[in-house]
Amino acid sequence: MRETLELLRAGLPDHNIVIRPHPSERFEPWVERYAGCDRFHIMRAGNNLAWIMAAELVLHTSCTTGSEAALMERPVISLVPEGACVSHWYVSNRVNRVARTPHEAADLARRLLVEGEDVFAHGREARERDLSVYFSLDGPFSSHELIARDILGRFEGAIDASYRWRLEQVRVYRESIAESNKNDFDLGMLQSRLDLLEQVTPGFRKPTAQRIHDELFMLEGG
Repeated sequence: MRETLELLRAGLPDHNIVIRPHPSERFEPWVERYAGCDRFHIMRAGNNLAWIMAAELVLHTSCTTGSEAALMERPVISLVPEGACVSHWYVSNRVNRVARTPHEAADLARRLLVEGEDVFAHGREARERDLSVYFSLDGPFSSHELIARDILGRFEGAIDASYRWRLEQVRVYRESIAESNKNDFDLGMLQSRLDLLEQVTPGFRKPTAQRIHDELFMLEGG
């Protein structure tokens, strides 16, 4: 990513470059490296969705941010080096244009932002198909319902589908500082989000929520 940023600085002389480190990353190394660089802005505050909507191009490394950008129809590139052994795990790499090297990523960015070329035409049909499948944008069932139906179908007859987990059976592990920094919501905030979903989503049945641990909740019913 750092090599890509240097190439972007040279190839996009009229653009600002906003760096938003992942919540699990240390913030200081990015500040130390880029805080004094012209046109570079290192940010962590604010909702990432607002930054995505305001961006002319989103560049990430196999992050959920890429899936969010695709759903919001924003230009997005995932930087996935050759040989990255877990890159196929991430939905974003199926629904985003992928660049294999820093030079390829920077070239795509320059062609899009400077020359106005539609660099996303290649593979667009397949990416849009995958997006509609993974997120169930059309059809009678939402994604979580399809996932639950598929799991039950695969284990039909082999498991007791009526079994209900009990909170005392859930093992709680001590979280790291990085994990605690990643999420900062509580049960009250979760309830308010569920209330909002109930107001704006036809047919949505609000589940009950219980707190299991910091930033970990169990949703039932709905």
